[in-house]
Amino acid sequence: MGGGALFLFPTDYPVRINELQSTWLRSGLAAVVGAATEIAIAQNKSKIYWLWIGMILCFIYLLGQYLIDVWHMHKLFTERYMQYIFLGKVNGVLIRTILVSGILGTSLSPIYEQSKHKISLGVIRIFAIALVLFSCLYNLEARKGFLVAMIVIAVWYIFEFKKVTQERTLSKSPSFKKLLAISLVIMLAIFSLVKHIERVPQWLNLVEDIEISSQIDPYSTWQHTEEMGPPQSVTGRYISANTFLRVAWVTVGLKLIPENLLGHKVLHEAFQRALDHSNYDGAKVKSTHSAWIDFCLTFGLLGAVFLFLSLTLNLVAAIKSNGRFQSFGLMIMLNIAIVFLISEITRQHCIEI
Repeated sequence: MGGGALFLFPTDYPVRINELQSTWLRSGLAAVVGAATEIAIAQNKSKIYWLWIGMILCFIYLLGQYLIDVWHMHKLFTERYMQYIFLGKVNGVLIRTILVSGILGTSLSPIYEQSKHKISLGVIRIFAIALVLFSCLYNLEARKGFLVAMIVIAVWYIFEFKKVTQERTLSKSPSFKKLLAISLVIMLAIFSLVKHIERVPQWLNLVEDIEISSQIDPYSTWQHTEEMGPPQSVTGRYISANTFLRVAWVTVGLKLIPENLLGHKVLHEAFQRALDHSNYDGAKVKSTHSAWIDFCLTFGLLGAVFLFLSLTLNLVAAIKSNGRFQSFGLMIMLNIAIVFLISEITRQHCIEI
């Protein structure tokens, strides 16, 4: 019933029409562009590297924007991510992690193994990963983007390590050399993370902050984020405002899913619509910042299950496939599933991904 009502019977017709003319129109165009790209790459598999090079050039432009701000502001943390080429944090996290998962997935495929330019491609791969990890910490200041990228790298590590164990001569093993190169990047990333933690000590109290934040009724300031600050711990320390809000919103969103089994059929500000018909009708929050929860509130539980099932089927197809892009599809699907778990998607952006 929820699946059949996926687009039918919306609670707000004007907003639904607006979504059809903007959000879903972009999604349809993205599907067309994606299909055309797939056809072009299918004719010449090596063309996939031009896709990654194009994305890397966008990040080089972004790096230029960031360095200009650093020069003028005389500090590394510019906090101007709303002014850069990828507007806001969520867009930046999505595009960065897609680049990392895509370029690592391609490096696992036979296309890379059969290439005559392994060294050049390896340098490009390392540069791209280093650029993404650096920008997540300094340019974007997105801890979740950094962590998702590290999870994707860890999965890639498992695949490559499996290859290494099957090869006899480590010194001549391409997989071993790739592991060694990426290890250097990870060491630099960990060093940067330590420096970032020194500046943002909230990382050290993450577990305690999550425990407090999940108590949505005793600590109800999440309902009016602009008027009230975060609660205090038993020691009198104010917990991280960002952690408090994200965890509280997700907790409330999960609580509201059983009350909205059919959903409101409007993706824009789905969480606010669910709040308006709940015991928290005075709260002013537009998104849970978890796309899968927002999908449940929008399309109903069954509709969200269908969406997740389609992603799962693509993931299974990638695993069973013996084609050249098996690892590429696997890494991309895994990345999207993780990012949608921790990123918002209900403000008319990012759904086309």
